Amino acid sequence: EIHRWLEFRRVLFRSAYSAILDGSTNLKLVYSTIIGSNIGAILTPVGALAGIMWIRLLKINDIKYSFLDFIKNGSFILLFILAGEALALLI
Repeated sequence: EIHRWLEFRRVLFRSAYSAILDGSTNLKLVYSTIIGSNIGAILTPVGALAGIMWIRLLKINDIKYSFLDFIKNGSFILLFILAGEALALLI
């Protein structure tokens, strides 16, 4: 069952993205776009549903964690994530 899913994914990926994946430069552009779309989820709680749910759970349990706290911690973590992602794109 997993083998069929992997084959389906490979065929779907190849047909959907073959026009933009004809070189390593284009592949890096695709990865850069994915990285950029995830920055909002890391920096703000409204960037992804998981952040919104997390803030709601904290509020239900009377844990003080402000929007600014989320941004501060996200910014700190983002520095390491972006450094690793930039290194991966250079390889």
